[in-house]
Order: sequence, then structure tokens, then C-alpha cells
Amino acid sequence: MYVRQALDQTAYESARIGVVSGTTQDQVISRASTLLQAYGVSFASINVVPETFDETTREVTVTITSSFSENSWIPQTFVTGDEMVATVTLDHENQAFLVPADAANDDVLQDNDEPLDE
Repeated sequence: MYVRQALDQTAYESARIGVVSGTTQDQVISRASTLLQAYGVSFASINVVPETFDETTREVTVTITSSFSENSWIPQTFVTGDEMVATVTLDHENQAFLVPADAANDDVLQDNDEPLDE
């Protein structure tokens, strides 16, 4: 359970870093690597989507895959299933400032000064 929690928490905290404007994929991977090392989890692969963050980025997904047997002191004979995967997807911060393309044609949206989500 400890390894599972470490993967889940690392995926969340890394995705949270990725949704901040100006962050890069390398920074997200670096944060995930640092957290995994602190938890004592080795032999994990980290995947971040998208590869490049810009003003059109809608969401950030972090997936961490790790082998349970390589990160546990419990003999593998007592464990079923070896691969663990944690995935977290969060909306990027710039989503709050996107305005629908047809906002100018909508009487209600046209008069709204607040940022709109799609």
C-alpha cells in the first residue's frame, strides 16, 4: 500500500506543478523523480502529456508506472500483479481564461466581463 500511495501522491503533486503557467515538461518530470526518490521508489517510468505547455494547453496528465516487486520487501510469491500505474489529469490554469470562439454571437456571453471556461 505504501508504494501505491507514493505513486498516487507523486502523480498528483507533479501534475499540480504542470498546470502552473510557464512550467515545462522537464520540470514536471524532475519534480516526480525527486518525490519518487524521497519515497524510496525506484525503477519507475514517468510520462507527461502534453510534451510542450503553452497558452493552448487544456490539461496536464502525469502517468507513473512502476514494478511492485522491485520496490517492495514482500516476496513476489505473495503478490499478484506486478505493475502499478498511477495517472492524474488536471485542467491547466489557463483554462479559466479561455473564451469560447462563438462568444461574440451570444448576447449573454458578449456582455460578460468575466473570464469563461468552455
